[in-house]
Amino acid sequence: MALSTEAAEALLAGYLAGRTLPPAVHKAVVLAARARLIDGDIPVLDEMLCIVIDRGVEAERAIEDSSPHTHGTTRERS
Repeated sequence: MALSTEAAEALLAGYLAGRTLPPAVHKAVVLAARARLIDGDIPVLDEMLCIVIDRGVEAERAIEDSSPHTHGTTRERS
């Protein structure tokens, strides 16, 4: 992994602080942050990108909240 990609991942991880993003959003944010690092743009995680991240976190939570909880149950096939 390129140093700029590792730095972008670290910036995102710091902002997320344990929260998660859908994989496609995570990848897109890392690519955007990487491009900003390479171009020298400051701040790397600007207001608009943080809004995208926060909305992605909300979407991920909604997906998790709507998934059926099937732990410990089995279904028989007919």
